[in-house]
Amino acid sequence: MAESRVAMSKRSKNSASGASDHQAFSSMILADTSGLLALLDAGEPRHDDVRRAVESDSGPLLTIDFVLAETDFLVRSRLGEGAGRAFIAQVCAGALQREPVTPADLSRAAAILAQFADQSFGLNDATLMAVAERLGTPVLTLDRRHFGVFRTEKATALALLP
Repeated sequence: MAESRVAMSKRSKNSASGASDHQAFSSMILADTSGLLALLDAGEPRHDDVRRAVESDSGPLLTIDFVLAETDFLVRSRLGEGAGRAFIAQVCAGALQREPVTPADLSRAAAILAQFADQSFGLNDATLMAVAERLGTPVLTLDRRHFGVFRTEKATALALLP
């Protein structure tokens, strides 16, 4: 697949080095690997749905470093090294805002893994669920199998986009 197919709209002017003050935004979206891959690759079947979901929200597009690493690996393996370099360049330019994973997030992720042991969640998904729960933000994901069954400590489902 061509490198030119990898494109992500710049969502915020925040540094890619870490999260900024979230109180300045009325909304934000936390991205999972599947959502980022669909956003990056115009050839993905759900690309337009994901792009519209991201463009309809004025807040920053956030993710965690676990997702960045997984996305980088999958972009490079599916779309090529040039696409991988383009993805990292977009991250460095501020297209994504990195949300730090706290020790409390990791503890919550461990609890999620134990609570949903029959669902085969990995650390990546469980940590993203914990961060989404902490921030109270929707998750950009195509993974309804895992994210659709998760319930927060208040027994509510996460808002999933698209």
